[in-house]
Amino acid sequence: MKEVGRIEESEKISLEIENRANGLRSAQQDGVLDNLRLEGERAWFQYLGVENWRMLPDKARSELVDSYSMQRMIEYRVLKMWAPVVLAIAKVAEAELNQALIEPWREVFASSEFQAVDISSKKQEKKIERRRQLFTSVKKAATTGPELTLGQIQVFLENFDDDLMDSCTDAFVRIRLVLDNLLPEFQEILTRITTCFLARESEMSIVDLRNASAHPRPDSANIDWGTSVLWLRQLLGTPPLELLTNIRILKRLSNTALERRKEQS
Repeated sequence: MKEVGRIEESEKISLEIENRANGLRSAQQDGVLDNLRLEGERAWFQYLGVENWRMLPDKARSELVDSYSMQRMIEYRVLKMWAPVVLAIAKVAEAELNQALIEPWREVFASSEFQAVDISSKKQEKKIERRRQLFTSVKKAATTGPELTLGQIQVFLENFDDDLMDSCTDAFVRIRLVLDNLLPEFQEILTRITTCFLARESEMSIVDLRNASAHPRPDSANIDWGTSVLWLRQLLGTPPLELLTNIRILKRLSNTALERRKEQS
């Protein structure tokens, strides 16, 4: 760059490379690099607890360990960007919610259809169209993919027991019938999970942070990413929100309901 007259930019890049190299040497001297992933796995295991950690598939565990490893490298100034740490944690929540909310009911969603009721006003037309879009996304998630995003999952939770949705498709009615006497507890857990979506850190929800980390915007520079990582970690495992614990309970309730249905059939 010096050859083309961009001396100041060249000096900044050289300084950045030197700082990262120094950080990497410091991490190596401190022994951080020797067992970094093992350290990350141990930290998440101890924080989330044995039941929640065992629930997670290998991919989710790897995402969490990656987030820990990146955070440690940021501490040593080897890496600078916090957004990938946020995204890794958010993707775990997204994948586990898909497993809890869609996976047990694949057959129900795959075999259901959406038939709009008679439209009486423009307002109702918009409401029905939003539900149609949600149902289409859910059916795709249950069949060909892709999985629901966190934003779509939030809308899913809002429509799990919705009169207008029920008038257009029997999918959610069929699920609630299978749950039967487990429904009160199931709906309580759904309410707790919905609360996790409503919770905010510096005016940003988990959906906002997931979107901002995946698709950076000019105002993303104003986000306190380090604080957001700490908050997301608490969202996953600290009462009263403890999202992963509620997901684990949700999976158990769904499996129990399906097993009872098989026994009765």
